[in-house]
Amino acid sequence: LVLLQPQIDVQNECFRLDSLAVANYITNKITLSLMPVESVDESKIGQCLSAISEPVFNITLYISSYQFSATGLQFQFNTAFDIQFSLSAAELEQVILANSGNFTMMFQNSVQVRQNIGTIKSLMRDTNSCIQSLNLSYVLNQSVQFTVVPNYCDLDVNSANLKVQLQYIDGDVLNSVNIYKAAGTDRFGDPGAVSFQDVLLYRQDYADYSSASDTSSMESFFLFAEQNQYHQYSLVLTDAVNGVPYIVQAAVQFVQFADPNNCRNNMNPLVWANPNGVVVILNDANLNLITCSTPIDGVTSVGYAVILKSQNESLRLERTESIEVYNLRIGIQFRFDKQFSFPVEEANFYIAYKLFKDSDASFIYEFCLVGTALIGCIQTGITKKYADKVCVRFTFSQSNVCLKRSPVVKSIQIRLYDELNDDIQLAKYYGAYIRLGETLNYQNTSQNICYTCTDFDPTKSFEGSTCQESFAMWGRLISKSNTKFKMRTTDNYSYGEYAMFESTMMYDYWDAMWPSMAITAAFAVVVAIIVLILTRRYRFIKTK
Repeated sequence: LVLLQPQIDVQNECFRLDSLAVANYITNKITLSLMPVESVDESKIGQCLSAISEPVFNITLYISSYQFSATGLQFQFNTAFDIQFSLSAAELEQVILANSGNFTMMFQNSVQVRQNIGTIKSLMRDTNSCIQSLNLSYVLNQSVQFTVVPNYCDLDVNSANLKVQLQYIDGDVLNSVNIYKAAGTDRFGDPGAVSFQDVLLYRQDYADYSSASDTSSMESFFLFAEQNQYHQYSLVLTDAVNGVPYIVQAAVQFVQFADPNNCRNNMNPLVWANPNGVVVILNDANLNLITCSTPIDGVTSVGYAVILKSQNESLRLERTESIEVYNLRIGIQFRFDKQFSFPVEEANFYIAYKLFKDSDASFIYEFCLVGTALIGCIQTGITKKYADKVCVRFTFSQSNVCLKRSPVVKSIQIRLYDELNDDIQLAKYYGAYIRLGETLNYQNTSQNICYTCTDFDPTKSFEGSTCQESFAMWGRLISKSNTKFKMRTTDNYSYGEYAMFESTMMYDYWDAMWPSMAITAAFAVVVAIIVLILTRRYRFIKTK
């Protein structure tokens, strides 16, 4: 008796597959994914294996007019798997345009399985890494330019269809500034640029525009950027290959002023963002000097703005003054009308400079400084004068960054001074004091530190000839003006604290009050004498 196995429909019972083909611009490959629609019953797997002899097969993929093959593949029932085919760039361009295709699987005993491809998709070129870094700068009313560090990217910079733009959003409106090809080494439009990596500069000169719409768009950008240095600006390169968009885009979070005269020369700013204000030290000499590598003549006044930007907040503070007054300052200081705090460990700073000349204050030049600000933790400060010492009471911000700050510092310095009518030209200093090896107890809400003449630093300029004399002169000012002081710390790990305050209390009552007490006492004696004389005279008259 011979038992015959029932025949099995190989195509429909063993290979009911769903399929997906994905053309990948990144790798120049197409992937065919085979997925079982439903599991083959375990009892039928043996019959399927008998039908195909062994699960080794070759496959041919047909898309458009192309065919791609792979051999020696191992088929596994009830398991999804992928098959990759390499393509040339030309083949890939055609494959992504196809809407349909099919494949044939050939097993060892000539069993064939033929199916249509369920879906064909394409992955566009990966343009996210085309640009490694990017900077945007401009010269007001003259030019804008992106400076780039490119990575490998197969964008054709010589394509006739390539469009390059500076884009930014003002309100809800997307604005664009066109950048056209122009001759110049490493510049967009350089005849020697063969690949994307050969172009390092995308620049547009205002004078090179020929249309009113282009000049208007750049003028609008200048107006916007002058007040919005911290803003997202994008370089966008757009092309199309066989109707498929190809876009390379990268963004900056702020725009800088180009500085062809190198006026930021020798400026190494340190910026402290404190709860009560901003302090900027511009160079190691602590002098406000603008020393352009290519000198600019005729500067009579300077405008400067300090812009602070954290993740959630921003602040702009600005001032314009004569160049003579600016040069007298030691750094830059702005006080806040109210407490201002940054809820992060650091903030970015942007210092914008504008130079003017003559009585009409006509604009000459602008440049900027950018970097990371230090967050100060001294919330308030007040000096207390005693007969033989000055004490400072600090209160500390209780933000997370301040509570985590190390209390150990190399030194804590204060410097007493006065500016009559807040005029820097009338500033006088009444002593600098320094204590070494101190701690600031950030975990507490406040702390007192006292200084005597043993802590006096004679290397700093001061009024008078000795600590005691300068200290006495300062004490006599307290009742007449709002004296001020600076405090600064240094440590081994960072630049510490730097803050300025305007508040002094007199605890040396005798020094403060003895003139009025002497006058009062003298007046009392005079009154007593007059009363005594009048009383005696009254008695004399009465006895008569």
